[in-house]
Amino acid sequence: GFFGKWLLKRRERKERAKRLREEKRKEIMIKREEAKRKKEEIKPKRPVGPSAQIGRLREEEIRKREEEKRLKREKRKKVEREIKMHIPKIEKEEISGKQPPKEKELKISFIPEEFAKVSELEPKKQFAILGVVIFCSLIIVGFLYLGILQQERRFSEELKKIDFQVESLNKEIASYEEIKKDALKLREQLLAVKEILEKHICLTKFFNLLEKYTVEDVYYTDFTIGGENKVVLRARGKNFESAAQQMVAFKGVSHFIKEVKISSVSAETQTGKEGGVGFNINLTLVDNIFKIIQKENVD
Repeated sequence: GFFGKWLLKRRERKERAKRLREEKRKEIMIKREEAKRKKEEIKPKRPVGPSAQIGRLREEEIRKREEEKRLKREKRKKVEREIKMHIPKIEKEEISGKQPPKEKELKISFIPEEFAKVSELEPKKQFAILGVVIFCSLIIVGFLYLGILQQERRFSEELKKIDFQVESLNKEIASYEEIKKDALKLREQLLAVKEILEKHICLTKFFNLLEKYTVEDVYYTDFTIGGENKVVLRARGKNFESAAQQMVAFKGVSHFIKEVKISSVSAETQTGKEGGVGFNINLTLVDNIFKIIQKENVD
């Protein structure tokens, strides 16, 4: 699987690094041997002969030594550069005499790298980060609280304005209520006057119709309206024949009177005079006759 391939690659990298270290170590040892051998070859020999030759030889030896020192320094610098470029940290520690650190144990973690790094921080850094986060959170909460207070203050001012407007409107409505009551009273009075006038006009026309269809010997002493279409007339006539003639006259007016009945017929006497006949005429009028009389001329 993936984990096995990863282990194989890691093992190959370790072996390759190990071979590279061995090769570099051999090269360094060879260079050290060569430098040591050359150093032994150029050791100064005791001068033999005259003093002049000894002086020249010494000068030559001094120049050679200085040249060798210079070459050694250059070689040493070159070797150090190669070591820095190619040899890993473990080889440097081996060359300097330090023991290489132990290899780290293989650890498998499914935690993302950014969270793993955070968990490996020192306690002081963790506390510092926590303090910064808490401080920033408090600042944000403070700003939010101030914003809420400002919004609440603005809403309260708007509510006060609305309450003031409502109160002023209620006062205006209260003032208009009195005017409304007066107007309603006036309307009721006008309607009552209108109704009286309409009834007066209707009754006047109704009486005109009664007079038109009443015979000469009959006159009325009382008038009663029982409902919208019922009328009772208390009448007096000269004799019974007058009552009969009046009944026939009303029956001939079908567009005005629907039904005619005569009741309570009685003979009446007066002192020193000839008596008459009293009777009641019960009329059933046509529907809505008063409205028809009001709008049209009924003959």
